[in-house]
Amino acid sequence: MKKTYFSILIALVSMTTFAQQALITGYVDSPCSGAAGRVLEIYADGTIDFTGWNIQRQANGGGYTTTIDLSSLGTITDDFIYITNDQTTFEAEFGVQTNLIENSVISSNGDDAFQIIDQNTTVIDRFGVDMQDGSGEAWE
Repeated sequence: MKKTYFSILIALVSMTTFAQQALITGYVDSPCSGAAGRVLEIYADGTIDFTGWNIQRQANGGGYTTTIDLSSLGTITDDFIYITNDQTTFEAEFGVQTNLIENSVISSNGDDAFQIIDQNTTVIDRFGVDMQDGSGEAWE
C-alpha cells in the first residue's frame, strides 16, 4: 500500500513540475514607419508567476546584454504575452490590450536572439542561437 501512495505522490509532483512552461512562439517584424509595433510573443503554458523573470536580447551575436523585466505580468495562466516597442501601434494593428509590456529593446530586425530566464537565471526558452549573428540564418 505504501508503494501505491508513493507512486501516486511522485506522479502528482511530476505533473505539477513539468506542466508549466513559457515558450517564445514568435517574433513579428512590423511594416509600420520606424518598425513601430514589433513584438515578441510568449505563451504561458500552465500557471507561471513571472516575478523575477526576464527577457534577454542578444544583438548581432554579441551576448545577452539587454534585459526586460517580466515581473509586472504577475501570474499568467494558459495565455499569450506580448512585448512590443510601441503599444499604441500594436493595439491598433492586433487589437490586443492584455498581458502587454512596452519596451524599446524590442527593436530587432530578425537577426537578434531572445531568451527567457527565470528568477534563478535558468534559460527557459530561446529564439536564435547563442553567440551567433542571425543574418542569413533560417531564424532571421
